[in-house]
Amino acid sequence: MDDMLPAQLARMGYAEPISLLERAAIDRYRASFDESLAASGGKPEPHDLSGYHLKHRWAYELATTPALLDRISSVLGPDLVLWASHFWYKPPFSEDRVPWHCDAVYWPVLNRDIHLTAWIALSASDRGNGCLRMIPGSHRTVPHDTQLQDPTALSLPIADLEMAPGQVTFFSGYLFHGSEGNMSASPRIGYALRFSTPAVRFDEVQVKSGFNYLRSILVRGTDRYHHNDFMAAPPPF
Repeated sequence: MDDMLPAQLARMGYAEPISLLERAAIDRYRASFDESLAASGGKPEPHDLSGYHLKHRWAYELATTPALLDRISSVLGPDLVLWASHFWYKPPFSEDRVPWHCDAVYWPVLNRDIHLTAWIALSASDRGNGCLRMIPGSHRTVPHDTQLQDPTALSLPIADLEMAPGQVTFFSGYLFHGSEGNMSASPRIGYALRFSTPAVRFDEVQVKSGFNYLRSILVRGTDRYHHNDFMAAPPPF
């Protein structure tokens, strides 16, 4: 898979889901998430779902699972920085949808090319509960700042990325993706992690003015650049 991952990302902008966690591990992480959700009254604000890896030991452990970092390294190299995380939680019978977009245009970085998102399913993710939807190849074929409304009107393909609990996918910051609402009786839970390398420069003004919840944590290798010491943080646990 490590050999296939760069090729899939180059061709499609994302990778087909693969198994990352055994059932016992995914059950443990799911229980921890459910406990944190209950503590918020079951209806967390979206910003409260960001940065779990900075607040919860189990979330940092999941974000730095060696098997996950091995696959990230196969794309980005031996020196890895984790700079953001977010839980994408769709409660049962939620009409909330995520419009088509590519992530990188919203990031406060000066080099958007050297990034990779890992998206781990903590629940089943399927068409019924609002799974990720990808536009294969759009990282190369669609201008990144496009306000994309209806891909079918442009004859663009759409792939529904159904995932089992414990599977992970990876995708480019330039890939257009979105999701529909959750019309099922079960929640849909995904853990998105943003990785880059120490060579990437973050925009200090933007980070401090609107993204001060971001932290740059070296999770593997060496930082020979120190571009982002203003947002650097040691492992939180």
